[in-house]
Amino acid sequence: MVAFIVRIVVALVLAGAGRQLYLWACPWSASEIVTSFARHPDVPRTQYVGGKLGVLLPSFATSYQVIAYRYLTGVGMNRGEQSQANSYYLDLTRRDPWDRTAPDWGEEWSKVRTTYSTTNAGTVKKERLNRNNYAYELNCAEDAFRVASFTLRDRLKRVGAASPFFKNWLTGQEAVFSNCDGSDGDALPALPSGAPDWLRQDRAYQLGARFFYRGQAEEAIRAFRLVAADPKSPWRVLARYLLARALTREVQANPKMSDRALLEIDGVLKESRLAQIHGPVRVLRRRNLIIAKPEETMLELSAALSSKGMDLSLRQDLWDFVALFDKADRSPVTRKLSRKQELPDWLSVMQRPDAESALYARRRWQ
Repeated sequence: MVAFIVRIVVALVLAGAGRQLYLWACPWSASEIVTSFARHPDVPRTQYVGGKLGVLLPSFATSYQVIAYRYLTGVGMNRGEQSQANSYYLDLTRRDPWDRTAPDWGEEWSKVRTTYSTTNAGTVKKERLNRNNYAYELNCAEDAFRVASFTLRDRLKRVGAASPFFKNWLTGQEAVFSNCDGSDGDALPALPSGAPDWLRQDRAYQLGARFFYRGQAEEAIRAFRLVAADPKSPWRVLARYLLARALTREVQANPKMSDRALLEIDGVLKESRLAQIHGPVRVLRRRNLIIAKPEETMLELSAALSSKGMDLSLRQDLWDFVALFDKADRSPVTRKLSRKQELPDWLSVMQRPDAESALYARRRWQ
């Protein structure tokens, strides 16, 4: 198998280093034909993902070369892993990020809010300007509007639309979402006299959310800690997740904050009573490591993508690995390689079609 791999690599890099060939039986040059699929194999992609690799070019995107590596080394792709890979490519080609198979919760919130609101609040701006890179990023995600919509209906059943407590809750939630663009949105209203416990608990959570959307990370962290420490609050579990998320945002601005964030994240993952948020918290852990330890994280992902049993994680692991590898130093490694370095080293050679890489390939894999 190794000899087979090296024959492919050497042939490709030598072909790239040599002269251009033309198939004169056709009216176009071979190079003109190939450039139509320079970055991906023939469609449909499902055949390639299923193991029908065909021609493997150095110009293929890294993700396709990762899939080829799995097949060439005998790891292969089972049905679950193929489904994960196909979902990855669907993410890349979908113009509309929402597939419309689920409700648009932003629209749902606007409809239900308008029914009971006395304000003229316009459409919520979901994105904010990131001052670190001056790019707009999603600030208020679909889940925020979903939770708000369900909570509104629940509070409505408790006290009715005419209740001053319900009206105060709704005004508070509208104020929270007015901060989604990261600007100085509305302040939260004062609690009415005799406010019940549920409204006080909701207000404490709304306060943390407002700080979070405004980009006031430290204030959000303190607020969410208070919510998480309240054993009677219905928001105590979600607050632990948002606390970890607020800390992760701090890491984006200052990678040195990673240890602080990881301490909180690992604490959540150790608590079995918080199992319902372990999945999204693990995603936050990866986000931290990608920022703070990109090289180490890339190698961990390399080992995972070289292994079987990726039925549930290949899609996300492929996203993260490609993002890290495409920014990394692609020079072939001359020292003895660990298992984690095999895939990046192979990709480095695949993507350098020159005589030097061909010589390295002969020495490395023959």
